[in-house]
Amino acid sequence: MSQWPLSRTSEDQGFLAALRAQPTDDTLKLVYADWLEEHGDPRAEFIRLSISLRDRQADEKGTPMFLARWNELRLGISPEWIALVDRTCSEDDVREAVFRHLFGRHHNPKGVYFISTADGKDPSPQLLCRFEHHRPPVKPASASQKGENQHSLLLDRESGKKGILFGISKMTRTKRNIWTVEAAHYLGPLAAAGYQWKVVLKEGKWQVASGNMLWIS
Repeated sequence: MSQWPLSRTSEDQGFLAALRAQPTDDTLKLVYADWLEEHGDPRAEFIRLSISLRDRQADEKGTPMFLARWNELRLGISPEWIALVDRTCSEDDVREAVFRHLFGRHHNPKGVYFISTADGKDPSPQLLCRFEHHRPPVKPASASQKGENQHSLLLDRESGKKGILFGISKMTRTKRNIWTVEAAHYLGPLAAAGYQWKVVLKEGKWQVASGNMLWIS
């Protein structure tokens, strides 16, 4: 899919420079969205949806539709621009790259994947929706449960299928387009491992470049 690149106009660059200095200023973002709309740029809708979705509940009426539209727009926008305009979304871009990398290393087509972010928290709806059509299914960590004894594997609360929990515990931005991410996978008490990954922005997308194992049980 082709992506909307970073604009080189002086006005656009002025907005982006202001957002670098004030990355959490929603008023500034909405003014920028108005300017983009005046120039027929669909990224205006992306900005407005990003702000709106922060205050919506996942089960609120209309949220799934808004999430689907937001994700559709996101896929057509360059990660470089997103990093300047929506830091939360950009960090989720990095998380997504790590999770997909881990999924490939621990493929279990008949099971269920669970994901968590810092401190074992469930992923945001904006992160979870990126895996809507993934097989095997991807669910929040809260959808999992431990088996009946201490040596049991992780299970899906709904189906009872065996699952794997993938969690990201720490993210550190070392350079503008480079992150160091600590993550782990967990099947059970004696089937888990932790890793540290280097994630870079390359060829228009975030990619896991290298890594090493930190621990295993």
